[in-house]
Amino acid sequence: MTVLLDDPDVRGATASSRRPTPLRAAELALTALALVAALLVELDAPGPVRSVVVLAALLLVPGWSVLRRFPAIEPAARLVFTVVGSVVLLTVVALAMVWTTLWHPRPAAVVILVAGALLVGVRPVRGPLFSRTRDVQPAAPLRPRPVRTRSPRWLWVSLGLGFALWVVGVATTNSTDLGQFGLLAAFPVVWYLSVAVVFTVVVVSLLTRRRSHGLLSAAIGVLIVVLYASANLVENAPRLPWVYKHIAVTNYITASGSVDPTIDLYNRWPGFFSFSAALGGAIGHRDATTYASWAEVLFALVDAALVLAIARTISRHRRWAWTAVIVFTIGNWVGQNYYSPQAFAFTLYLTAALVAVAALGSEPRRLLRRVENLLATPARRRGRPVNVEVLGITRSRRARVLAIAAVIVLQAVIVASHQLTPYVAILAFLPLFVAGYLRRLWVGIAVAALPVLYLLPNLDYVEQHFGLFSSFDPVANATTKSVSQVGVSEVSTLQSHGVVLLTGLAVLLALAGFVRRILNGHIRTTLVVAWLAVAPVLTLFGQTYGGEGKFRVFLFGLPFYAMGVGWLFWTGRGLPRIRKVGLIASLCILLSLFVGTYFQPEASLRVSASDVKAAEWLDGRFQRDDLVFSVTDTFPLLVGPNYPKYLVHYAQATAMTDVKNFDPGKVTNATLLGLIDERAFGGRTWVAFSDSQERAAIVSGAFSAADLKLLEDTVASRSTLAYDRDGVRIYEVS
Repeated sequence: MTVLLDDPDVRGATASSRRPTPLRAAELALTALALVAALLVELDAPGPVRSVVVLAALLLVPGWSVLRRFPAIEPAARLVFTVVGSVVLLTVVALAMVWTTLWHPRPAAVVILVAGALLVGVRPVRGPLFSRTRDVQPAAPLRPRPVRTRSPRWLWVSLGLGFALWVVGVATTNSTDLGQFGLLAAFPVVWYLSVAVVFTVVVVSLLTRRRSHGLLSAAIGVLIVVLYASANLVENAPRLPWVYKHIAVTNYITASGSVDPTIDLYNRWPGFFSFSAALGGAIGHRDATTYASWAEVLFALVDAALVLAIARTISRHRRWAWTAVIVFTIGNWVGQNYYSPQAFAFTLYLTAALVAVAALGSEPRRLLRRVENLLATPARRRGRPVNVEVLGITRSRRARVLAIAAVIVLQAVIVASHQLTPYVAILAFLPLFVAGYLRRLWVGIAVAALPVLYLLPNLDYVEQHFGLFSSFDPVANATTKSVSQVGVSEVSTLQSHGVVLLTGLAVLLALAGFVRRILNGHIRTTLVVAWLAVAPVLTLFGQTYGGEGKFRVFLFGLPFYAMGVGWLFWTGRGLPRIRKVGLIASLCILLSLFVGTYFQPEASLRVSASDVKAAEWLDGRFQRDDLVFSVTDTFPLLVGPNYPKYLVHYAQATAMTDVKNFDPGKVTNATLLGLIDERAFGGRTWVAFSDSQERAAIVSGAFSAADLKLLEDTVASRSTLAYDRDGVRIYEVS
């Protein structure tokens, strides 16, 4: 297959044209957007208009100004290159500011926007670039493309109906009193109807013979919003207790304009937090709690676009590519899309994979060609043509240099943002460079060297506080628990079994798909995709990552497992009835497992807005030698710019449920009261009770309602009520 990548608008333009081409008109619109955004930032204009305009400009203009000449096979690839390119550029600038303590996010945003406007507005694209994906031995001649036909109108109407039902379902959901079934019991019937309608549109659009890619993209986008925005929209504050530590680090950088490596690990890997703080300053939101809720759905949308772009780079089969996106969307139970450096780094990792397979492909070395020849034996015996296609290759020197630079810069930003992801990238990419599937070898060496060089000055800190390696036993690392198992309900146990079933089903279907495609004679790209799927497993030979390593293994492999699932059902000859039934059944089972496992734990994951306000109040009063107790870890003690004061001493901020779960048989109210009265560090002692914490503690089984009432009454008798608002009481122990 040979794909010529240029811009038809540029190709068709002539010097005598008076009217700008559509591409040029779009670039002029981007120029105007950038200039308006720069003006709004300079004037520090308040309100949502500034936020929307500046956000759109910062995500589109800088990246497009650099990457507009970079070849991409699919519009999806151009879009994600543009957005991620903008994010990477802003992150590099933010890191430079935070490391030099020259923190001026607004002027920096103005300079970036004006420079981007000049590059896009003054210099039009003057020539096409070329990128080719070659088949050494094409499996079959190209078929003529079918005539474009419109998607059935009833599908568009059904999609609109599903979205409307979802809006009603979210609006009528009461999440204030969740039980063991979490949001599964709180969602009304209309919400489940919306999921069913939207998913039906997705499946019908996937299987219809008409060309319905516009409908498919819209339907999958709506499905992602329905699945990944619902939980955040029914809450009145950013969900997930651990998100607030990330918010606190961002707010600290916003307030101080610098990082302090002595505080914690996040200040040593500040890429994501610096980017977020700089972006928040530019759009007029200095408090990360105002926008952190949107991270989950935005990361899900961008990651889905990246999976689509990678799949379309590997194969021309569009419905196979869409199937991979669907499986990725309904298989991602891991829930790592939240406001976090790992979600940020995962997106950059997928972007690096896209650049590599789109522009750095090459013929493998002789040994690997022999392995491919051996694997092709069954296909030859069955009379199948053997396809040994090469990954994407760009013949433009300028584009090749840009692609190499992009991979290295992406890895550098990943390295500065997250501790684990760079090593997953090494395991995934370096063997492909060594084997010759990607070129040049020195690029792979650079990808491997960057994390090591960054780790060296931080090595003592990591070894002292965490340990460089947990264990060289992958089984032990994979089975380490990330949370306490004390008091786990039967429903939560059932949810964990559902997660195992979903993971196992996706992996088994993918492995079967890899085998089937190899037996059909497609060797090379199958090996590459299969390697990218299984390579993250190797991280379990060194680290548990706090018990979360096994989750990350599945997450990093899922985009490529999803492609394997697609290969199990799709071929170039269409989809026979039996495989169609199998595909529909598999997707329905995956969706059911996803919904059941993703929304069940919500009772222990929600954080109320009243708790957030109280925690922010306490953040302004807490001192270095103070001590604070909350009922559960859902109370966001670490939320504001003064969060380092909570980390001066060990166990300075303690959740009473954690103490009780440590030894449920021995820890009583008297034990907890003794800890509260200790005044271990010589400062004040604060105790935070709230209605939402009490509900979570009772649902988890850590406390009974009577025990909590007795505990609070005893604390109140010895303390001064310092804060009493919206169901939150904070006592200062006298």
